[in-house]
Order: sequence, then structure tokens, then C-alpha cells
Amino acid sequence: MLNERTFIFFSLLLFTITNIPFTPNAQTSTDPSSPSFVPIPYPKSEPEVIEDLYYAIKKFYLPHKNTKVAFLENTDMDTEILTNLLEDKPVHKIHKICKVKNLKSYNESGYDWIIFIVRADGTEAARVAIGDTGLWLGTHTFDPEEPRQKPIKEEVVLSNLSSTIQMALSKKEVKKIELISIPPFLGNCLSPSWEITLVNGEIYYYQMYQKKFFKIKKKLDWRKDNRGKRPYWNNLVPSGEIISFDEVNDKLVVYEEITR
Repeated sequence: MLNERTFIFFSLLLFTITNIPFTPNAQTSTDPSSPSFVPIPYPKSEPEVIEDLYYAIKKFYLPHKNTKVAFLENTDMDTEILTNLLEDKPVHKIHKICKVKNLKSYNESGYDWIIFIVRADGTEAARVAIGDTGLWLGTHTFDPEEPRQKPIKEEVVLSNLSSTIQMALSKKEVKKIELISIPPFLGNCLSPSWEITLVNGEIYYYQMYQKKFFKIKKKLDWRKDNRGKRPYWNNLVPSGEIISFDEVNDKLVVYEEITR
């Protein structure tokens, strides 16, 4: 369990890291003049995701390269990094595109996309989230003055998990490993957690910011009452607990940290 101060800090961090111009259940438009228009709705492949990404950069960032855009609340650093991708000899490049399992998706696919953009030295310059609709969800850029980190790899996550649970894990013991957005405290579309499902049925979650592993401790009933209201979560669990909201199954999920 996190202490109150740490809990509040990470809550604010995860809620403010993104700028999100579209609501989670926004639908695409067939009108090219609409902010909700994308060239390829519901992209299924990386090239399709990139086409939607470049379209958004050209539409929302490139025309305002030297100005502030209140609609996207973008910074000069956002604009510099993103528009650089369109140049003939870009300094930055797309390092990797990953699917992010979205537990709160309003669409059938249930997956968003996260795009890792790196500098010439391989360290992260920015992350961009594209929704399963193809719409832009948000951007986070990394200040050059911050300690530079490279995008974490699956092998590193599994190695850290092996050390934490003190059990050697090979690929044979792992059924699935994928990025997952578990708001509000175990990640979002720009800072997802890793979900590791073992063959024996055990499931672990790796929160990248805290660099800690968690597992489900319990699931509490979270059904709506006859007025259509759910109980306030703070009345069900003590402050400082790590939780997520499973609206599909009407459960409030409580997690516990895994320590060595």
C-alpha cells in the first residue's frame, strides 16, 4: 500500500501526463473538415496507424509550427519533435508501435496504439497515443534535460519479474505479455503497464513509472444502484490502495504490490 503523499503524487502524475483532445468514446467522421476525421478509421496495422498519425501532425501541428495551439495545448517541444518526423532527414524517428489493451474501450477491438519516438541516441523523445478509432488521444514529450531512458523491452520486464518472484521464467512459462491501460493508478494510454499472464494462470502487472509489480488482491462488487449510481470507491477501500474500475463486470479491482 502506498502512503498518502506518494499515492496523491502518482495519481496526479498519471492524470496530467497527457493532453487529450478527444473524448474516449469519440467516433470518426467522414467529413474532412471535422476534427474527428481520419484517413483510415479503426486502423488494423502499423502502416495504417502511421498514416493517421502523419495526417494529424499535418492538420494540427504543422500549420502552427511557430505558434501555440490552444485546441491541443501543445508545447513548442511537441511541435518540434512531431513535425520533424515529416522532414526528409528527420532527427527523430518512430522506434516502435505497440498495441495497448484498453479495459475502458467503447469499441469492439479493445486496443489503442502507442507510438514510441526516439532521438538519434535511441532515448525516448516522445510518445503518441492513437485510439482504436484512429483518433489522436494524446502526446507526452520528454525534456532533453530529464534523464534519458530507452523504451523498456519485454525481456527486461520478464527478467525483473523473475527476480521479484524468485522464479526463473522462460518463454515457455509465459502465456501472454502485453501493454495494458488500467486507469486510474496503473497506467493510461501514454504510460501503460505490462500485463504478464503465466501458463499457470497467475497474472502480474508491471507499472513502469514506479518500477513495481502488482497482482490482483481482491475484486469488490461495484454495481449501480436503482438510481444508476455506483458506490464511491473511497467508501469501499482505504485511501492509498491501488485500484482500477471494471465497469464491464461491475467490479472494483484492488491490487497489491509484489515484493521479493
